Amino acid sequence: MKTPSLYKHVASASELSSLVAERALTQFADALTLAVGDAQRTEAARRFLHAYRSFAISDPHLFSLIPLQPGNDPRLRPIAQRLMRSMATALGFTGPTAPGALHALRFLRSCADGFVRLELAGGFGEPIDVNESWDRLVEATSKSTLLYPA
Repeated sequence: MKTPSLYKHVASASELSSLVAERALTQFADALTLAVGDAQRTEAARRFLHAYRSFAISDPHLFSLIPLQPGNDPRLRPIAQRLMRSMATALGFTGPTAPGALHALRFLRSCADGFVRLELAGGFGEPIDVNESWDRLVEATSKSTLLYPA
């Protein structure tokens, strides 16, 4: 598509980036929400972690289009808030603003995102099974969510 043609449909490159990120984040949030389903606490954490990694590995480029701080974009904020509400509830909190909820959500996301980004970048160079490392992270992380009382 020629640049002038593109801008008949979107106002700017910034708007185009936002639209693409919106689609990527929506697919990501839908996948995580579906995977967690009605699970609670440690099982919800396990499902979240597995869905997070699965999404990222299945389409690394799409995953890379999701901004680290989606709440900074007004178009993305409602999607990010929906995902946070869903996960906070699954972890036993009344919502993402409940005491301790944001800490639990940050913990869970940090564990998933850190591992996945290292894996996608080839950051695990040692010749041991990455899946075993992942399974250990999932087990430890999901149990650790209990340290955040709901």
